[in-house]
Amino acid sequence: MPKIIYTRLLFWSDAFTVCAGLVLIHPAHRDDEALLQHELAHVAQMLTDGLLTWWWRYLTSARHRLLYEVLAYRRQLELAPGSLQTFAGYLVNNYGLRISLEQALAWLSDPTTLDRPAQPAQP
Repeated sequence: MPKIIYTRLLFWSDAFTVCAGLVLIHPAHRDDEALLQHELAHVAQMLTDGLLTWWWRYLTSARHRLLYEVLAYRRQLELAPGSLQTFAGYLVNNYGLRISLEQALAWLSDPTTLDRPAQPAQP
């Protein structure tokens, strides 16, 4: 289990996984187990891919960023099933993915879709 630090210095996000051993969460979300599970999904991804590989892919590849976030939001949805529209909106608006709301909803709501969603549109 990573160290969880609750900090108001996290002003740009509700939570942020720095590495597999450190997750930052804004204190306003201290009791949000679904958000914690989203971040723990990123911890598991980092442990699987390796920290530097994970960050490189996340920062340089929209396809990998989409994959990582879809899988993390799916985990979050297990505890917050009423948040599908909200999380789909986050995928569309917060990650520079160039995807439609319909695509985001499909990838989040259908567990039979591939673990590797289709590539987002290229600029």
